Order: sequence, then C-alpha cells, then structure tokens
Amino acid sequence: MDDEEHRAAEAKYTNLFRVGYNAFEVVVEFGQSYPGRDTDLIHSRIATSPTYAREFLRMLSSSIEGYEREYGAMRDATNE
Repeated sequence: MDDEEHRAAEAKYTNLFRVGYNAFEVVVEFGQSYPGRDTDLIHSRIATSPTYAREFLRMLSSSIEGYEREYGAMRDATNE
C-alpha cells in the first residue's frame, strides 16, 4: 500500500464482530453495538479465503501477544 492509498483508508471503531463461513470463504463483519440501542450497526464486511483467514488469525494472535508483553495482560471483553 503506498502513502496515498494508506491516507485514504478510514479507521472505524469496532466492538462487535460476527464471523461466518462456507466451503469457499470466511466472512467477518465489523460493527458497533451499545446498550439501549435496538439494532447493531455493521459498517464493514470482509470476505476472504479460509487460507488467508488463518493467516489473519496468526497475525492477530502474534500482535496480541506482543501487546501483552509490552502493556500487560488484557481483561476479557466478555467479562465486562
């Protein structure tokens, strides 16, 4: 990704994740959910191959391990 493409990428806050799959792809939805809101807001949907989804999982796990080495263990979001 060059600098121009990088600047065009928009960051969106996410606290809601949904994952689905079939024989050919893995689909991950990102959105926002808040208490008192009737519906969740899905703002992004990514479809990829199972092979690339596994690589994403590996990269995300490695990043979380690095984060916790630097900043300490995180609380589990399901216990909040």
